[in-house]
Amino acid sequence: MIVIELASKDLKMRCALFGEYVDEVNRFLASGYVEQPIVVLHLAKVNFYLGQVGFRNVMHATQILFNPDISEAVEFKKR
Repeated sequence: MIVIELASKDLKMRCALFGEYVDEVNRFLASGYVEQPIVVLHLAKVNFYLGQVGFRNVMHATQILFNPDISEAVEFKKR
């Protein structure tokens, strides 16, 4: 298990990842990327833990994209 924090301005949410998704995060971290990445989380489960809202992956359904080459990510990075 690995927990990553996703943040945008004043909003912060934690995301618990399990299984193959841990490997995806570790591969990205090992790539040596040093800037703030754009992380797209697709098909995740919202959960509540200790009064806080967070996300967790759904096995074989969630997709994690790091710095995707899509127009929304490019525009978001310009902010």
